[in-house]
Amino acid sequence: MDAISLQASNPKGYFDLPFEQQVHEAHPMGNRPEVQDVLAIEIDSTGTIFAKTRAGIFSRSGKDDDWCLEEKEMDFRIHEKRERAARFVPEEGFPLSDITCVVRAEDKIWVGTSRGVAVYDDVSWSVRRGRRWLLHDEVRDIAVDARGVAWIATAAGISAIGEIEMTLDRKASLFQGVLERRHIREPALVGRCSLREPGDLSSWEPTDDDNDGQYTAMYLMMESCRYAATGNREAKDRARKAFDALVFLQTVTQTPGFVARTVIPSSWTRMHDANRTYTEEEWSRIQAKDPRNKRVETRWHLSSDGTWFWKCDTSSDEITGHFCGYLFYYLLVEDASEKERIRNHVCKIMDHIVDHGFRMVDVDGEPTRWGVWAPESLNEDPRWKPERYHNSLEILSFLKVTYFMTGDEKYQREYEKLLREHGYLDNIRNRLPHSPLTYSNIDNELAALTFPGLIWCETDPELLQVYRECLDHWFEGVRSEGSPYFNFTYGMLAGQDPCIEASSSYLRTSPLDLIDWRMDNTGRKDLEYKRFPSPESLQTHPLPPASERAVTRWDKNPWVAIQGGDGVSEWCPNYWLLPYWMGRWQGFIQ
Repeated sequence: MDAISLQASNPKGYFDLPFEQQVHEAHPMGNRPEVQDVLAIEIDSTGTIFAKTRAGIFSRSGKDDDWCLEEKEMDFRIHEKRERAARFVPEEGFPLSDITCVVRAEDKIWVGTSRGVAVYDDVSWSVRRGRRWLLHDEVRDIAVDARGVAWIATAAGISAIGEIEMTLDRKASLFQGVLERRHIREPALVGRCSLREPGDLSSWEPTDDDNDGQYTAMYLMMESCRYAATGNREAKDRARKAFDALVFLQTVTQTPGFVARTVIPSSWTRMHDANRTYTEEEWSRIQAKDPRNKRVETRWHLSSDGTWFWKCDTSSDEITGHFCGYLFYYLLVEDASEKERIRNHVCKIMDHIVDHGFRMVDVDGEPTRWGVWAPESLNEDPRWKPERYHNSLEILSFLKVTYFMTGDEKYQREYEKLLREHGYLDNIRNRLPHSPLTYSNIDNELAALTFPGLIWCETDPELLQVYRECLDHWFEGVRSEGSPYFNFTYGMLAGQDPCIEASSSYLRTSPLDLIDWRMDNTGRKDLEYKRFPSPESLQTHPLPPASERAVTRWDKNPWVAIQGGDGVSEWCPNYWLLPYWMGRWQGFIQ
């Protein structure tokens, strides 16, 4: 099987034409609260900006970032602006309330409110609120300069929202630069970074995550697709480094096939899930909430050379990501000698799982909390019934990928045994219905990582039909999310419509700002709020565009009304780059 045979037939492509990308620049007025509290704003014919604050009037020229205190008074027409806002009759579908100011400029209407800004572009309204777009949601006044930049007076300073001409290709280059500067840490693991000061990218520092292995594998997928689409040698080299890092997650454990979740330098003093002990009372409370929880007090182990701490209790998520990453790398990037290296590594992990009865067994000799694909657990233990469908798909995919790479019949025999003797074929035929009780974005993402191995590596028509039915069923449940990763995965594997319009819209409207800002979409008049598709939280309907939601990976629920954090981390842009390069490789983006 080669890269050409993997491409979707007759893809309907999106032509990468220029579009306008909105961006935000913050202009705090100083450190004193009375200076930051901006009441009104004006721009004169020379482009000089005047801001009325509780501490006086300040000005700055278009070329100067410094604000200067003005000695003279000036008329900000505050009363006139208030009257104009009171007379404003919004177009149908206006999303906010409590209007404070209205400005018409060229082809847009800017409406300030006590909870953000609404912008009309002759087609639809969009909402700009939260720290991604505004220093404060309480908007007092708006002025638009000759370039079309909206200068917005807020209760915490001035925000400027403008537009820059962009293409998806240029956006990919910008995100690639961000990824390489702040999101790859030794030994080439990929993930988000921490910010010591909220919103201050100069204060970034690397951090660890439970799923570093999975998301490094998805980065390996991205670079493999980038290489397949462009032939770029740098992409090939970066893919190899990512593969090396994933291999290290296995070899650092000094076991035949167990894989660490992640590693950190032994010099680090802070990590997630630090080693700790539990009293019997503490553990009893934990088990009462989750009887399947595993007592792991030593999660971080020192490597034999004293250089690294590696994290145990590896989950099924990690292994699913690993196998999909290896498959993309094997098919799209490397030569014969490297393929042999991939095969040997994959066999180590697969043999470990098979030899331990389809479990990922940790260094304590017990299965990890989530690394279980065993028939006696999935088929006979009622506690594992919720995982029966997805974990059956996962282990079948692992075995099929390993057999595809190696041709070793022992993996095919284990595969057939699970299918026929242990009923895994029935497990996957009995698909979970789409309902709030079964909705899980984590499972949706893992399914997207599972299907390539099943669809690409299987040759039996009967089984391919079953896997295609599983793929179709999965896509029924995720299509409405507009995820380009899910859409392109389906288009690539099914040879069907990859939802180009929804996918390209997401790629265009995704913000350049990757900081984990809180995005609150409650209280909007253009949205309905339901506990659907998940019963656990309030969710928005219809789904707002990506520019109005928090930056998230594909394992998060995009419908949640309040998303994001407090600005102390930056998300890795691989969530965007993977579907972009997958689309480029498949011809969905041209």
